Amino acid sequence: MKKGSMLVVILGIIVLIFLLSILIIVFVNQNLNNYKIKQQEILAIDVARSAGYAMLDQLLEDETIIENINDGQRINLNLSNFSGELYAIIDKGYRSSVNITAVVGNVQKTFKLYIVRDFLSFALTITGDVIIDSKGKGGGTGITVFGDVLTTPELYDKVVQLLSNKSTGEIYKAPLEDIVFPAVTLPPDEQFSEMGDLTIPQGTSYTIYSEDSTITLLSFDTITIGKNAELIIDTSKSDVLIKVATMVLGDPGVKDNEQPEIIATGGNKAMIYFENSNSIDPTKNNLVVNAEGETDFLLFSEEEITLEIKNNGNLENVYFFAPNGHIIAKNNLTLKGSLILKTLTVKNGTEIYFIPISSSFPVFEGQDPSAKYKKYALIGWSP
Repeated sequence: MKKGSMLVVILGIIVLIFLLSILIIVFVNQNLNNYKIKQQEILAIDVARSAGYAMLDQLLEDETIIENINDGQRINLNLSNFSGELYAIIDKGYRSSVNITAVVGNVQKTFKLYIVRDFLSFALTITGDVIIDSKGKGGGTGITVFGDVLTTPELYDKVVQLLSNKSTGEIYKAPLEDIVFPAVTLPPDEQFSEMGDLTIPQGTSYTIYSEDSTITLLSFDTITIGKNAELIIDTSKSDVLIKVATMVLGDPGVKDNEQPEIIATGGNKAMIYFENSNSIDPTKNNLVVNAEGETDFLLFSEEEITLEIKNNGNLENVYFFAPNGHIIAKNNLTLKGSLILKTLTVKNGTEIYFIPISSSFPVFEGQDPSAKYKKYALIGWSP
């Protein structure tokens, strides 16, 4: 009886070991299969991404590529040392996308490039920080954006949180090195007419008239626009490009409300270039910058400039290009156009509305053949 029991136990152990061996084999095979699939996924993503960057390089070299491809057309691609299926499909539109798909075994992965045709096609491009000033009575109500936003991965979550239910567009992200801003290319200094200092006294108006030429070029040491004073830039005969070393907005020492105004008219391009980081002496209240009719107005600098508006700033048909710059707006800033900044500090009532430009500003098209105007830029991707 004991021998029979022992035999049953031994047989049971053998069966158990056999079953465990099968389970181990199944587990190992499953892990090996999962590992294989994971490796295929990694390879597919890497291949699609590599092909995407290669395609981006081609787009930067020849901006007519997209124009010559039908919307939705499938393009088979070749990549060295890759034998799987690889193809791209272009979705054309105001903001195009290129979907590059790689197939490895049973795994299919798509790498999507979002491509912008003009870097001024966002309501807000912000690469450094967005700061909500919550000090004082009532805290800070923040910012509302009517249009798309472009930011970096590091700032993305913060921007999404700040603009929750306060944005009508999409929020894109891309590493800073992949956000392609064109170089500013100004005409040589000797082509500018030297104008010295311009002071517009309180309550008066001064008009800068364009000339019968391709572009009117003026250089000022200082432009001072006093309380309730107005600078008018008439572009009816040509584009106007103004370089200024220092611009003083409002009368220094005046404590009550001010309303310095800069108005661009005439239907062409008005452009003011701030030459150094201290170019703008901030106003206290009520700054108005307005481009009337079909006129586009560009305020731009490559320096670390700061524009500070305490209350009630109104900028209409204005494109503020300052990738290294800052805006500080305490209350009620409204901008209609496009804003490119490093940092934006706001408290209450800031609203940004995207308005597309009619055509590119000439300072970004490049007069030096070596200063290439990059019309296309990677602005984000998935996965």
